[in-house]
Amino acid sequence: MLNVKMNKNDNFIYQLQKCISNNSNNKLNNYCNNIDNTINNYNYCNGELYFNHFIFYKNNNILTDLDLEIIYNEFISKIEIKDKIICKFKTFENCFIGSDACNLFLEILQSSKIIKNKFQNLEKKELLNLAIHLGNYFLTIGKFEHVCKENCFKNSNLLLYQFTKLEENIKFGNIDFSNIEIPKTPNWYLIYPNIDTNDKFKCTIPITIFSPIFYNLNLKDLKNILFLEILPKEENIELIERNENLEKYTFLQKLKFQEFPDYITIQLLNINFIHSTIAIYSRSKYGYSDWGSNKERVNDWIMKCLKFCK
Repeated sequence: MLNVKMNKNDNFIYQLQKCISNNSNNKLNNYCNNIDNTINNYNYCNGELYFNHFIFYKNNNILTDLDLEIIYNEFISKIEIKDKIICKFKTFENCFIGSDACNLFLEILQSSKIIKNKFQNLEKKELLNLAIHLGNYFLTIGKFEHVCKENCFKNSNLLLYQFTKLEENIKFGNIDFSNIEIPKTPNWYLIYPNIDTNDKFKCTIPITIFSPIFYNLNLKDLKNILFLEILPKEENIELIERNENLEKYTFLQKLKFQEFPDYITIQLLNINFIHSTIAIYSRSKYGYSDWGSNKERVNDWIMKCLKFCK
């Protein structure tokens, strides 16, 4: 198994995993009481790109699917929807404010009879972090989105969100590689493998350079490298869409000195369950040309992944 450097939140996960595997509720409670030692400096845009300790709660049934359904149903019944809000000279309808949503998630965590007992040992700051994680989880699985699709979920009174219309395809988020609509402007870059994969991946857009094979690097290792080593070191990057079944993720990254967003969709692919490869579609939302920035980003990520091949 590939050895990937662990950060402070991975250590947090490891310790909680150890407590649960030992069936030691006292150890778990004691560790939760001291949780601030590991996540006080939490930053969901850099160190917690994949919301690791929230995923831990979910994977270990601390937060079950039923819990998440209860939280979301209570959220949509109580969140205040604004009919019209003017922001940046634009009018947005039927939306809600980020800070209102975060406060509501926090209130649900503290008041729900089923949920609150699970997190009674967490301090308010850790509950606030968990509330932000909940918002990001619901955003990345497509329940709601930033009105301009230019931010992940944040505790901000300046950001607006709206519930996603399921019948609409998200132009810059929910990309299907088998049915990509390439823009006419030269502000995108696409790379995908030219070999059969175990995932029945398909893309028919003509390209001249194909994704490399990451030899002796299975899909799980590749995912760890991307989410724990490479992407957290990128500037201004946020996860805005995920599909765990397809191992497909979309990120938003704002260029340095600008607020113009680029969108990067990646899909991790298996080759014989021993090797792996990747498909990446990076594109700019604004402007005619990207001056090669999308190609540079994709090649940089791939070169960094290749360094981990055995």
